[in-house]
Amino acid sequence: MAKLLVRSFTVLVIFISSIVFSLDITNASDSKSSTNTSSLMQKGMNDVVYDDGEGVSRKKVRELNNMRTKYSKTYLNDDKTVSVVKATYALHYESNGKWIDINNEVVDISENYFGVNRDDNFSVNFKKDSPTTVISNKQYFIKYEPLTNRLVTGSAYGNMVSYANAWTDTTLKYQIQNDSVKMELMLKTNEAPKKFSFKLETNGLTPFKKNDGSIILKNNRDEIIYTIPRMWVQDSSSNEIRYKNLTTDIINNGIHYLLEFTLDDEGLQYPILIDPTTNYERYYEYDSGTAFYVDTDDISVSSLVEIKVTNRPTESYVENNPAQIFLTRQEYGDVIAPYSPTNEGRNVTWISETTAFDNKKNYSVIKKADIAKFLGDSEKFYGVVFYNENFLSRYVTVSVEITYNILPIAPSNLKATNTSNSTSNIEVTLTWDPATQPNLIKEYQVFMNDKYINSTVSNSMKIHDVLPNTLHNFRVRSLLKDGTFSPFDTATINIFDAAAPGNLQAIPTSKNSINLTWRQAEEPSMVIQYEIEGYGNDKRILLNTRSSNIEITDLLPNTLYSFKVKSLLVSGFYSPYTNLAEVKLYDPITPSNLKASVASENSVNLIWDPAPMSELIAEYQVYMNDIYKQSVASNNVEIKDLLIHSTDTFKVRSLLKDGKTSMFSNSVTVDRTPPSLSIDVSYLSPSSVKVEVNGKDDNFGLNYKYYLNDKEIYSYPVNSGYTINNLIPGVKYIVYVKVTDLSGNSTVSEKRTVIYSGGNLTYVHDNTGKLDYISDIDGRRVFDYIYDSNGNLISKVMFP
Repeated sequence: MAKLLVRSFTVLVIFISSIVFSLDITNASDSKSSTNTSSLMQKGMNDVVYDDGEGVSRKKVRELNNMRTKYSKTYLNDDKTVSVVKATYALHYESNGKWIDINNEVVDISENYFGVNRDDNFSVNFKKDSPTTVISNKQYFIKYEPLTNRLVTGSAYGNMVSYANAWTDTTLKYQIQNDSVKMELMLKTNEAPKKFSFKLETNGLTPFKKNDGSIILKNNRDEIIYTIPRMWVQDSSSNEIRYKNLTTDIINNGIHYLLEFTLDDEGLQYPILIDPTTNYERYYEYDSGTAFYVDTDDISVSSLVEIKVTNRPTESYVENNPAQIFLTRQEYGDVIAPYSPTNEGRNVTWISETTAFDNKKNYSVIKKADIAKFLGDSEKFYGVVFYNENFLSRYVTVSVEITYNILPIAPSNLKATNTSNSTSNIEVTLTWDPATQPNLIKEYQVFMNDKYINSTVSNSMKIHDVLPNTLHNFRVRSLLKDGTFSPFDTATINIFDAAAPGNLQAIPTSKNSINLTWRQAEEPSMVIQYEIEGYGNDKRILLNTRSSNIEITDLLPNTLYSFKVKSLLVSGFYSPYTNLAEVKLYDPITPSNLKASVASENSVNLIWDPAPMSELIAEYQVYMNDIYKQSVASNNVEIKDLLIHSTDTFKVRSLLKDGKTSMFSNSVTVDRTPPSLSIDVSYLSPSSVKVEVNGKDDNFGLNYKYYLNDKEIYSYPVNSGYTINNLIPGVKYIVYVKVTDLSGNSTVSEKRTVIYSGGNLTYVHDNTGKLDYISDIDGRRVFDYIYDSNGNLISKVMFP
C-alpha cells in the first residue's frame, strides 16, 4: 500500500460473504459529513455496517478486537461476514500492547477550561470565557488565541465547542477529530469582519507558508508536526469550495507569530463559511483535482466477484455526473490528481463508466467476467480511479465496494493431492494459501471427513493411511490468537479415479429421446455398474447400465435436461460423478414450460411458452386431470368454476391447422386445499404452556406460525410444537396457530385463552381424596379431573 497523500477522507471496508472493500474520498472538508463521521466513530460505530439505500443491510454481532490497527476496526456481522472499517485518521491509540478506542468527547476539566485529555498524552483545551485553544501532543503544543475584544462564553456538546458572536455576526466553532481540530467561522451577514487574526504560540516549532497556501509547523529537526491545510470558503449560493476568495498569511512581529486570513466577499452570498483545520500525526497534500485514486488491497481478478463504484455530490446539490472508471496496474496510493490518468501516463486500464443514476448518485456494478475481458483472469489490480473533468469544481464523494472470495483471517485455495507411492499406503498432501493477516493466526486446524486430524503453523500437511476407494472431504480453518475461528476452506479427493467414468455427452436422437455416451472407467473390473442421474421437467431420472451408453426415451420436447454418471464399485463405494451434460430437445409444434398459479378459491391461471412454429397452430387444448377442458388461441388462460379446495393437474397441447395434435407439455399440479388442523394447549409450569398442533400434511409442505395475542412469536417448517414462557400473572393470553402449505393455502386454528395465575393455585380434592380441580387465585378453574366409576383418571380438562 502506498503512502497516503490525500485530503482527509473516510475508508470503509466491508467484507461481504466473500469480502467487500469500500473506501470513501471526499473532495473537501464539510462540517456536516465530518460531524457524522466523528459521531459514528465515537459511538464505537452504529449497528448498521452496510446499507446501500436499497434495502441491503447487515448488523454487527461483535468487534474482533485482536484485529484492530491504529486506523481500522473489524467486526463480525450477523450474516457471518466480516467488516473492516478504516479511516485516514487514527481510531485507536496503543497502550500496553493493546489498541484502545479514542474518545473525543469534550468535558469540563477545570473551572475555566473545557477539553479532551487522552491516555496517549494528546489533549485539546478550550477556555470557557474566550475562544482560546491549546492543542498538545507528547512534546509540542500549538495555541490559538483570537484577537478580538468581544467577551464570549463557550458551550460544549459532544466533540464540539462553540463561541457565538466571537466577532460581530460571526460564530467560531471547534470540532475535535481523531487526528485534527477543525475550526469553522460562520459569517452570518456582511456586517461580519473580513479579516481575522489569531496569536499563534508554540514551543520549539516554526510555521512556514507553502506555495499552495497551506501552512506547516516544523521542529528544529525539520520534522512536520502540525499542518494547516489550504483554507477554503463556501457561500450560501452554491456548494462550490472557493480558495481564491481567502488570503492567508503568517506574520512574525518579533514577539510572536500571527495567523491572519482575509476574506474577499465580492460576488459571495451570506452566510459564508470559512474552514481552517489543524492536522497532527499525519500529513496530507491538499489540492483539488479531476481524478480520484482509491487504494485497495492487491486483488487478483481470479478471486473477484464484482466491483461496485459510486460517485455522488452533496445532498443539496444532485446532478447526473458519470465518471470514467479505471483499475490501476501498480501502486499509486490514495491521491487526488489534476489530470486524467491516461494523460499522466499512469499504468491504468479503463473498465467502465458510472452511467447508472438513481437521483442520488452515479454508480456501476462491474462483474468479474467483464473485468477479466480487460485484465485477464490471472492478473492483479491495486486500486480504482474515478475521472471526471467536472470534479474540479464539485464537492464529490466516491466509493468502491469490492467483493471477493478471501477472508483476511481464513486460509484459502485448499488443494488435496494423492502423493502415494503405492495403492496400499495412501498419502494425501494438503496445501493452502495462508491467511492474509498471519499475525492474527495461532495455528491452522485440519479435519478429514469432519474429524479433527492435526494442527500446524505452516500452510501444508501430509495425511497418511488414508482409506482407498473412498471419497474424502478435507477442511482447514484458522485458530486465531483470541481463541475464535475463521470459516473453513474445503477440498475433496477420491482415491479411485481409475474407476470413474468421464467425458459424458448427450446426443438427441428424436424429439423425445437422447443417447448418453461416456468414457468407461480405466479399471472396469472395479465397476459393478454405471448409475445415471438426470433432472428435467421438475422430475428426477435414475437409471443404471453395465455399458458405457444408454438410450433415454419419453422425454418432453423444448425442455432442458441435465445428466451425470457415476460408478458403483465392487467395494460398495461410488466414484465421483462425470461432468454435467445438458440437452434440450426441439419440437416446433409442442408448447412448453407450463406454469400455474391460484387466481381465486375456484379458479387457476395457466401460462406457457407457445410452440416455436406458431404459424402451424390452430389453437391450444387445455386438459385438466387428463380430461379435455377448453381451447384457446393465446398462450394463457384462466380456468374457472373449479371445485373449492380441490387439487387439479393441467397440461396443454397444440391442435395444428391440419387437424393433427402435438405432444403434451409438462404437467403442473395446483393445490387449493388448505391444511386441516387443531391445537392442544397444556400447562408445563405456572408460567409456561406448550402449544401442540394436530394437523395433516397435504404433501405440499407446511409452515407453522404461532401467535400470542395476534402477534407472531415463532415460525418453523416442521410440526414440532412450541413452548411459551414468561407468562405474566393475571394477564389473559390468546393463543392460536396458522398453517400454510407451499401453494399458499392457509388455515388458522381455533383460538385458545391462557391465564397464568402467578403460582397461587388451589388444589381441590373430593371426599375420597382424589384431585377434583385446580383453581387460580381468583377462583377460576384451571383444570378439571374426570374419573371413571372405578376411580381411574380418564382425562384432564383445561379451561379456556
